[in-house]
Amino acid sequence: MRQVYAPANAAEAHMLAHMLDQNDIVAHIHGEALQGGVGELPASGLLQLLVADEDYERARALIAAWERANVSSPEGASESRRVPIWMGLIVFAIGVGGGWILRDVAKHNVIPIDAQQWSSDDNGDGVDDVTSYARVGAAYAYKTEIDRNFDGRVDDISLYDGNGATTNRELDDNFDGFFETKMRFRDGRVAVSTIDLDRDGKNDRTLYFVRDVLDREEVLDDETGRIVATLFHEGLRLHHSEHDLDGDGFAETLRTYDGRGETTSTETRQRG
Repeated sequence: MRQVYAPANAAEAHMLAHMLDQNDIVAHIHGEALQGGVGELPASGLLQLLVADEDYERARALIAAWERANVSSPEGASESRRVPIWMGLIVFAIGVGGGWILRDVAKHNVIPIDAQQWSSDDNGDGVDDVTSYARVGAAYAYKTEIDRNFDGRVDDISLYDGNGATTNRELDDNFDGFFETKMRFRDGRVAVSTIDLDRDGKNDRTLYFVRDVLDREEVLDDETGRIVATLFHEGLRLHHSEHDLDGDGFAETLRTYDGRGETTSTETRQRG
């Protein structure tokens, strides 16, 4: 894999990854949890957009076209500046294929004070795939809804605070119409993520993050809501776990794992 671009924020990263996907290039976003803001908040090099080595040249050419279409320089200025990410949400694939027509707002690099909603049809099927909502006079959107698989249903919803930082996100990753994953952010960074796999309204798993890195995962019993297993992660891998196999509320079984996730030891401890 090779870095093809350093996005300014998570919203720009997703926009460009989606644009590349529409051109048959698989892109991976690295470090997404490290920067949850949108707008012109700098990512300080934490975000990376990665593609396969063989796709690098074509991906770079597509992104270069997008950059040319989205950069404006004031008269006499020596350096150009990046267009705010809300502009990218309006014109989701600027510079690709020649089929997109820039709106007046894109040309002038401003958001109208009366703009409350703007959408884009990313795959050209006549149905909007990305819709952003802003309050009158606001500099940033407060919500973005995305239909990632183009089935006509929203499956990705993000909420932002007044500074454009992500506060909440809901995902329907299996595209069945139910948002099983819900994420809460703190200071623009993911803090807690809950997953309801069986759609019963009860959390089946809870993931906790420390400094944007997965720290531990709790597995809950569907009937009692008790924690039946806690998985601890270190260095981006499963390190050890605690299990309550008899359901008495005490995790009596301890396991450790190697770098491949294979169990290396199992220990039973007594309560008290």
